[in-house]
Amino acid sequence: MLHKVAVLAAAAFGDRLALAVAGRSGRQILIGFADAYRAFAVAHPGQYAATQLQLPAEIGKCSVGHLRMIELSYATLRGTASRSPT
Repeated sequence: MLHKVAVLAAAAFGDRLALAVAGRSGRQILIGFADAYRAFAVAHPGQYAATQLQLPAEIGKCSVGHLRMIELSYATLRGTASRSPT
């Protein structure tokens, strides 16, 4: 049951992160990502905690939400790593 909650929570969390970074670059993508991350964790502490659970590999590799969160995290870091601080 907890695995289902984790998968559903990750999908919702991934959607929020995607909306926050869409169309942004540089520092603004990092700010949008961080603000959305914190807002989700504060507004939905139980769901946020569920996204942090260690899932069995067969569930984790099929969780679209978890995969999306990972991809968005990497994309955000890539989008800021090559830029000089302003």
